[in-house]
Order: sequence, then structure tokens, then C-alpha cells
Amino acid sequence: MKFTRSTITTVLASVLVIVVGAGWYFGLYSPLTAHIASTQAQVGVDQTQLANDRVQLAQLVDDKRSAALLRAQLEALTSALPTTFSLASFISQADATASKAGVPLLQITPSQPGAAPSTVTSSANVPGVSSVAFTAEATGTFVELMHFLHDLDHLGELLNISTIQLSAISGGASANPKIDLSFTGAVYYRS
Repeated sequence: MKFTRSTITTVLASVLVIVVGAGWYFGLYSPLTAHIASTQAQVGVDQTQLANDRVQLAQLVDDKRSAALLRAQLEALTSALPTTFSLASFISQADATASKAGVPLLQITPSQPGAAPSTVTSSANVPGVSSVAFTAEATGTFVELMHFLHDLDHLGELLNISTIQLSAISGGASANPKIDLSFTGAVYYRS
């Protein structure tokens, strides 16, 4: 078989095109495609991080906006707390409040100063604030007991009533049955 010059040129040109095409594919196109795919994956990760950062930034901006208000509220609450606390005075005020509501205060039992009931957030978390926890019992009609609790909440002390338990007293059905009230709470003051 005899090759002519034009056949050799055509074969060489074809081989050259195949070599250049393979070189372009493996040397440029394939690495560039892999680089684009990894870049797109990184862009997805970066967009997710950006979205998370925007949420965090929005929360920080909101916290910064409300910081002054919270600081002012803390100062107002701290200044509203009495600097001294008289347990005898508190018990007298609670008894007078009960009498005003027509409720005999059966018992009020304070615990050691600084000890809050287990259901109340401890004041130890707030520097400069102490508490006296107490339990109390009273008996009256529902309306009388609600008046008592309302008036107790409006004493001059910062008071937190944490648990309330009501139980009916046995004996006869009437329009206004007597109810036993037991509750725990704490009174807060600056220490």
C-alpha cells in the first residue's frame, strides 16, 4: 500500500487534532471543570455560613438595641429593692393584708435568708440581691384568697410567689365554700 502525500497529511492532521483535543481536554477542560465544581460546592458552604452569620448579626443588633433598656430596667428594679429587710415587718404586713381580705393567715414560715425555694430561681445568680423564702397557709373563700394574693403582691416588697396549692375543705356544699391555700415564695432585697 502506497501512501500519498495528501493521505499522510490527512492522517498527520487527524493525529494532531486528536493530540491537541486530548491535551485540551485533559490539560485544560477537565481540571477547569473539577475546579468549577469544587468552587460551586465551596460557594454553597459559604452561602450557608453567610446566612448563619446574618441571623447571628441580627440577634446581636437586637441585643445591642435592647441592652440599654434592659440595663435601665435592672437599675430600676435594683433601686426598687429595699436595702434592708425586716422579717418581722414582712410577716406583720402579710398578716394585715390577710385580715384586710377577710382571710385568717394560719401560718407563715420563713427559711434562712438567702435560701430560695427549689422552684424559685436563686437570687445567688444576681449579685447584690438576697432573698428570704417562705411558705404560708390561709383559709377563705376563693374570692377572699384571690384578694389576699393580689394585695400581698402589691406590698412594698419585691415578692415572687412560686407555687400555689388550693384544696377544698370538706363539709357541705355552699355557694362560697372555704378553701385551704398553701403557697411558697420569696422576698428579695439588696444585700
